[in-house]
Amino acid sequence: MHNLALVLAVGALLGLVMGLLGGGGGILAVPLLVALGVTIREASTASLVVVGFGALAGLIPHHFARRVDWRLGITFGVLGAGGAIVGAKLGVTVNPTLVAAGFPVLLLLASLAMFRSARTNYAMAQQPSDIASSEASDETTPARIKSWPITIGLATGVGLVTGFFGVGGGFIVVPALVAAMRIPVRRATATGLVVIAINSAVALSVRHSVSPPWSLTLTMAGATAVFTIVGALLSRRIPGWILSAGFGALTLLVAIYSFARVVTHTTH
Repeated sequence: MHNLALVLAVGALLGLVMGLLGGGGGILAVPLLVALGVTIREASTASLVVVGFGALAGLIPHHFARRVDWRLGITFGVLGAGGAIVGAKLGVTVNPTLVAAGFPVLLLLASLAMFRSARTNYAMAQQPSDIASSEASDETTPARIKSWPITIGLATGVGLVTGFFGVGGGFIVVPALVAAMRIPVRRATATGLVVIAINSAVALSVRHSVSPPWSLTLTMAGATAVFTIVGALLSRRIPGWILSAGFGALTLLVAIYSFARVVTHTTH
């Protein structure tokens, strides 16, 4: 029997990260679930449930704040569905050791992406107030897809990562939306939750053969959903560069822990 307080604490952490950053909960969920004694395959499936619940809950406050670009999010999510299916099928067939070994690498890449985002957000924060006001007004302006080949490639890549590792892919989605569509970070953060929800549902439908510990999974999913809403409400009060830097540091620590765990299990 898992410690209820610990499970709720992990769920709260995942929810706050998702609500504040529009993703990142899944990439932390898998190694944290493994640390709780869940196998890597079960953790990957459980993570999709947890992240899916969190993404749906987080969309509520973002929707009322008019920051969600539903057309773009649904388009990006549907385009990535094929990648999610392929990734999920690979994830349940390849050697679990390979999946476990790939996680520290994925975490490291996510950490670097967040530190880069922190630098960009910090530079934006130093801009004159009139430019900042203009960018803030763009948070409710629908984006236009400028390059379909790039969009399809990015969406498929996000889907592959989601399906294979059992993560929402939010740490890729937000930078991808910012880079490909040139939309503000906060709007990308909100819209990314739509993509996460779609990709998680698609990947979960393929991974149905791997059943996670449902009591643990649903308890954590409930805590994640509640705190994703809290994080979304707090996201306007905390500078974006601080959020990104904090997540980058946290992800780096989890990457080091995951790498040490893989090395320990490999040598024994």
